[in-house]
Amino acid sequence: MNELANLHEQITEMLNGFDGDYQIMEQEVDVDVQMEYYELAEEVVMDFDESNIEAYENLIQNKGGDIKAIKEALIKLSKSCDIKAYRLLEKIDKEFAGEDAIKPWLIMALQESRMLLQSELLEENQVFISTGLGGKGTSLRYFLIINTQKNVDFTDFQQNIVQNEFKYTLNKNNAVLEAIEFDRYYATMKVLIPLEVEISGMLNDLINECNQYGDYLSENYLITNVRILDKEEIEEALTAEKSSSEEIE
Repeated sequence: MNELANLHEQITEMLNGFDGDYQIMEQEVDVDVQMEYYELAEEVVMDFDESNIEAYENLIQNKGGDIKAIKEALIKLSKSCDIKAYRLLEKIDKEFAGEDAIKPWLIMALQESRMLLQSELLEENQVFISTGLGGKGTSLRYFLIINTQKNVDFTDFQQNIVQNEFKYTLNKNNAVLEAIEFDRYYATMKVLIPLEVEISGMLNDLINECNQYGDYLSENYLITNVRILDKEEIEEALTAEKSSSEEIE
């Protein structure tokens, strides 16, 4: 359950030895889409023509157009390191009226174009950090699930303790509690956590602090920056955890 927290720390260690700057993609883009984007980028022949800007815009905005051709056009624009291409991507992003399936590709292309231009203009190496849930500034966004011991329903008092303690401790660590929801015996949260924060230690301390008021939270938690889990997936994971704990007892 702490695998994502360890990954967070590995990214931090990598950046500590990196001579340059980094950008975190803010929007949420499915990881499978990201992988498809990078795989197609390796195949695309770069023949960007800045004199043909209007044709790129018409192609990308065309509902019902050739999806692969549109994706290839976005990649060519993003990798051209051309200010006109970047401005076009910005314009299309604001006014986008094409196929919904293209929007995540547009987000990826705009972010990559911005990074490459900054790298060239500043003559500085750039690292682009992208996760399924995105981030903001120097923070990554996570989907966090905590639950009660033996999956007993939260009381109103316990919910208040969790909400107040998490909001206070996250703020103290320059992290942000964007959303929290309770559903019987578990709570889900969307949180922005700065890269420099040691997640495992912070969450363990938070759970211990909440348990000063009745020892009701499980010491285990689920955390991911890949995607938001649905209710069925959450309950399946927590039921498996409860069964495992009972077997150990």
